[in-house]
Amino acid sequence: MENMLRWLSDPANDHALMAVLRSPMFAVNDGVLHKLLFRRRSSLWRRLKAAVKEPDFIMLKGVVATLDQLRECALKLPLGELARKILAVTAYDII
Repeated sequence: MENMLRWLSDPANDHALMAVLRSPMFAVNDGVLHKLLFRRRSSLWRRLKAAVKEPDFIMLKGVVATLDQLRECALKLPLGELARKILAVTAYDII
């Protein structure tokens, strides 16, 4: 949760996004992340958004959609409501 909040407050924070992607919230495979990291130089978020248009990364389309939704919520919701939204959308509280 902490890394998600860090990333939502600063989408250029690649370290926080990497932790979010590897966490049980999304459980993105290290091999996929490795391929993503060796793409052109830009923020991890930009690489991720660009990659989902390619067949090798199509499995990340739902991850990007969820993160986009949470970024929009982060602009509107108070912290407590945002935390509840993150738990609901990712089902992280069930894990």
